[in-house]
Amino acid sequence: MAFKLETLLKMRINSENALKKEFSEIQNHLISQQKRLQFMEKVTNKTKNNWNEAMSRQVDPSMLEVYNQFFEGIETQKNLQQKIISEVVEKANAKRTILSGAMQKRKTLEILKEKQIREEKERLFKMETAMLDEVATLQWNRK
Repeated sequence: MAFKLETLLKMRINSENALKKEFSEIQNHLISQQKRLQFMEKVTNKTKNNWNEAMSRQVDPSMLEVYNQFFEGIETQKNLQQKIISEVVEKANAKRTILSGAMQKRKTLEILKEKQIREEKERLFKMETAMLDEVATLQWNRK
């Protein structure tokens, strides 16, 4: 006897796999955005070291302005990058919630399928036992 909801189970498995793929893409995007922020921080640190070296020497006032503009620009970019990361984290959390719901629905159907298979095995075992009992009774009556 086939599982009545097999088609629905297959649909849920396919849906879950699609959600897993989307979640994976979001996670990869998040990782790349975090790496970009780390790169910005490394560049800022290197530039600060260069700034400190330049301050130990005599500095042209125009260079001070260039460093100042750079630091303001990089801080703006870092703040923008932080916003992007927080948005991606929100999307990842939302997708994780949807994915866990889909996994729970699939698992429910799998449990129902296992229960139906177990009940079918028990029913067949009882039928087989009843038939064997009947055969044994008939053989005993013949003797």
